[in-house]
Amino acid sequence: MTASNAVAPNRPPPIRIGLPVALLLLLLAVLVGALLTFAVRGQDRVAREASETIVRAALGAERSALESLVRDYSFWNAAVENLIFDLNPEWIPENLDWIVENSGVSRVFVLGPGRTPVYASLEAEPIGKQNKAWQAPLLRDLIARAESLPEEPGASLSAYLGFEDGIHLAAASKLLQEADTSGHPPYPDKGILIVTRKINEAFLEEIRADFQIPGLALQPAARAVTDRATLALNGPGGESMALLTWPSPRPGTRLLEGLILPLVFAFAVVGGLMAVILTRARRAGAALQQAFDARVAAQRELEYAARHDPLTDLPNRALFLEHLSSAMAHAERYGSSFTLHYLDLDGFKPVNDTYGHPAGDELLCQLAARLGRIVRAADTVARFGGDEFAVLQRSTGDRDNAGRLAQRMIDAVAQPFVIAGHEVRVTVSVGIAFDTGGEDAEEIIRKADRALYRAKHRGGNHYALYDAALDSGGIQQASKEAHRSNAVTCQD
Repeated sequence: MTASNAVAPNRPPPIRIGLPVALLLLLLAVLVGALLTFAVRGQDRVAREASETIVRAALGAERSALESLVRDYSFWNAAVENLIFDLNPEWIPENLDWIVENSGVSRVFVLGPGRTPVYASLEAEPIGKQNKAWQAPLLRDLIARAESLPEEPGASLSAYLGFEDGIHLAAASKLLQEADTSGHPPYPDKGILIVTRKINEAFLEEIRADFQIPGLALQPAARAVTDRATLALNGPGGESMALLTWPSPRPGTRLLEGLILPLVFAFAVVGGLMAVILTRARRAGAALQQAFDARVAAQRELEYAARHDPLTDLPNRALFLEHLSSAMAHAERYGSSFTLHYLDLDGFKPVNDTYGHPAGDELLCQLAARLGRIVRAADTVARFGGDEFAVLQRSTGDRDNAGRLAQRMIDAVAQPFVIAGHEVRVTVSVGIAFDTGGEDAEEIIRKADRALYRAKHRGGNHYALYDAALDSGGIQQASKEAHRSNAVTCQD
């Protein structure tokens, strides 16, 4: 047998895909790992920032509440009378000590003109004028800043102070007179009222429970913090007094720890799915956010429209009743007072008959603007409908003050209105009712309406005060159409 000389055909070289695939998978693993690391850190950062926002909001709510309290007690004639002009020791326990015992505050300081110590209390126990609490440097700094506040009821400030027993949240405001009814001359150097609340365990526990912030703690500002979220408590000059700390939320890290093992075996699939899911989730989230924003905007518009007059943009009857109820509650709690003015135009119907309803609408808008310029910012002007308006005059129950405001409104309305090139004149009648206690909002409006009937009965262009005779049949209850029989003067 002879040997064969045939040559076997060459086999194609094997396609080596192991290394490229491995490199591709390694690259994908690195990419997925980097993306996951970025996502985890981002989620942890967002969660930490969200927790800081919540804690900041909680402290902001406490500061707002304390500033509101100090404003309520600083804009008070009785406080100025009994603490500044004529110091009345018997008045203090029933009022200032009551703040400490019932309002959750820790300390109350009262300074007279020239930073003269008048009164101080420490957790319901008065302390002497020589107590070292008066000498706290940051307290003096807060007092100096309070002296520069504007002399208006809404002016106050707050900061964190350090005392011998710890950190306190303090709020300060000037002691102001509501009205000069005491017979004393106005005093140029105002007294200062300061209230504080200690940042103690009870304070922190309220925030933990109300805002779901476990592990919230207070520590000195000088101590280094690395693994906890922090928020600085700053003094009057911006200096850091202490730190609020709590465990930094790390939802992303916890999620990654649970996914490490599955990701080792299926990182490519997971990476692809995550890319798809994240893309769709972002799109869906954006669509949901847009829908939510649109719904919120529509809801706000509906709420605004339900509480305001569509023509003049003034509060309507519903919103006015809320303001009136609030004024009644404030009067009952603090002994303040208010006045209700009920307005109705005389001779408005001829404007519509002569020039048309658009002209009448324009007149009502101009009238609303005039009334807004006459009253104070704290007062409320509302339109009840048609040509009826109401004004809530706050912080006064004095008949002379009410009469002067009513006359100013009457004089303002009597000035000519220029409507579509025509000069139009109308007048207004005003009924006035005062808060006497024990009434609801509708009853006070009814009394003002009765007084308005009296003004109409006198021929209009007048104001009248409510008295009990109006409920005993002293005035005939004529219809409003009869009261509007006054003629309108129109000039081209």
